[in-house]
Amino acid sequence: MDTLNSPSSLHTTLERNLAHLKLISRLIGHELHAQSNQRVTLSREELTEMQTSLDLFIEEMSPHRGGASLARVEPATVPARMN
Repeated sequence: MDTLNSPSSLHTTLERNLAHLKLISRLIGHELHAQSNQRVTLSREELTEMQTSLDLFIEEMSPHRGGASLARVEPATVPARMN
């Protein structure tokens, strides 16, 4: 049996790829638990970590979907509104 397509190899690859999403989920869960207000505040560093994790996940999954590696796209900044 080909070791690259064995069930344990596919399981390990899937677990490694999902680790990025688990990290984001745990961070969000921690912030929701730590902040009891209706609004949740995240630092710029925390948001950067979430974006990096999502970018890594997308890049790792891109070859599996038949697409080329995606370049990191920087969103345009917009002024914040204070209501």
